[in-house]
Amino acid sequence: MLGPALLLSLATTAAHAAPIFFGGFGHMTQGFLLGDPTGMATELDSDGGGSPHNALLIGGGGRMIIPGGVVLGGHGFGLEGLGGDGTGGSSQVSGGGGGFDVGWAAINDGRRLIYPLAGVTFTGVDVLVQNHAEARKVGNYAMVPGDRVEMKGSGVALDFGVALTQLLWGDEGGGMIVGAQMGYLLPVGGGTWTAKGGAEISGVDGSTNGLYFRVNVGGGGGFSRREMRR
Repeated sequence: MLGPALLLSLATTAAHAAPIFFGGFGHMTQGFLLGDPTGMATELDSDGGGSPHNALLIGGGGRMIIPGGVVLGGHGFGLEGLGGDGTGGSSQVSGGGGGFDVGWAAINDGRRLIYPLAGVTFTGVDVLVQNHAEARKVGNYAMVPGDRVEMKGSGVALDFGVALTQLLWGDEGGGMIVGAQMGYLLPVGGGTWTAKGGAEISGVDGSTNGLYFRVNVGGGGGFSRREMRR
């Protein structure tokens, strides 16, 4: 009965492991954004133009835990919008971003970290807008029927979330980790937008925002532990 014995051994090891005192890990990430990946959904949807309301997120990052249970992290990602068809037009979005965050390990049992976090994310996107029907405006930018315009935008958002990181195997020398993260991107101020030829677009006040989910897979670079205080 090797299987049950092995599981019992792993469970016992995890139960008696001292909390992680210092260490780090890197990971690949894949996720999903629900909300407004363009940052201009209100303007695109107002005249039936259609805006993507979800997007795939693919990238990577890393985190470090330092004494005191503080978790420091950084990440980068590519963004690819899904959908975006309306009655009067359609739009597509692609781009990416990156940022940093800081959290606190509320749960740290030596193999598992659960931590709320807050940070800042910077984004940049290209939005291809096609107008199929009547003349309309996106912000102050006028579009005639048949217009096809690429708009470029950037912005800054606050990132509030919670993350889980689980060390599958390994010890002080590191090992494989899996994790998950969910949070919300909240825009700060207005985004900056331009159209073809560099013409500035006004009347568009936003940047990529919404609820996101990520799954992380990677490896730990090494951990130092300390015994629980009694």
